[in-house]
Amino acid sequence: MDAESGKLAVQSSHIKSHALLKDISARYDITYPSQIEIDSASADIMFVSDRTLLSRIISNMLKNALEASESDEVVLIGCRLDDDQHICFWVQNNQFISFNARHQIFNRSFSTKGEGRGIGTYSMKLLAEKYLKGNVRFTTSSEKGTTFSLTVPLKLINGESDLRLDHKSHSDHQVSM
Repeated sequence: MDAESGKLAVQSSHIKSHALLKDISARYDITYPSQIEIDSASADIMFVSDRTLLSRIISNMLKNALEASESDEVVLIGCRLDDDQHICFWVQNNQFISFNARHQIFNRSFSTKGEGRGIGTYSMKLLAEKYLKGNVRFTTSSEKGTTFSLTVPLKLINGESDLRLDHKSHSDHQVSM
């Protein structure tokens, strides 16, 4: 895997958060009709990162949430400005992750879905931390279900986080490059 060996090239570009979420949810709309909703409170933020790697991570979070959900349950996705320098994407479903699975969830080859699986959450964390200078986390409870979140810098150039924001752009939820 190129990502594990450090040979993956980061291709930064301007991205609009709502457009990214719409593109990702549209990929799963045929298989999971009316199960995906983009949170209406999500911020529409212009930022700079690697669209392909972001899509891979968020798609994996969404796919896992959909596969774990019942056919009549809605999976909610969204994003928010996390602080002055980061954007957070999240995927929430109503399912609960068991205590034993929680401690292994990011391990390579761990899966609750059977043989030949178990690269998804491992690769999410690897890509987020090593290439996007961000992190992937999750919370889970029987009352609120499970939420996976991806937090990345608003400005990633050539695989390096540039946290010096233009204040005018920031007030418009945009980052200059």
